[in-house]
Amino acid sequence: MIRVDVESTFEPIIGSEIQSKELINYLMKDKESGSQNIWKSEIFGRSLDVIVQEGIQAKLSLMPESVRFKLKQTLSKLVNKGSGNLFAIVI
Repeated sequence: MIRVDVESTFEPIIGSEIQSKELINYLMKDKESGSQNIWKSEIFGRSLDVIVQEGIQAKLSLMPESVRFKLKQTLSKLVNKGSGNLFAIVI
């Protein structure tokens, strides 16, 4: 398994600045009992970690199958044949 940084956005507020501040205060309240608790915060009846996971899954599903296949092949070669190979990924 390879860890990568995937960016995702979550923009739940369509309203005033006060509503945005209330959401931030709600999330920060959960942080006081542990930073991992922010991910368990309920927003719109679902936890924040589930909402972010769904956003990442949506990004992955938009990637064409041919690109996913080529990426899988490239990573398999890199992992299975050693680190003596040089791979350049041009996007």
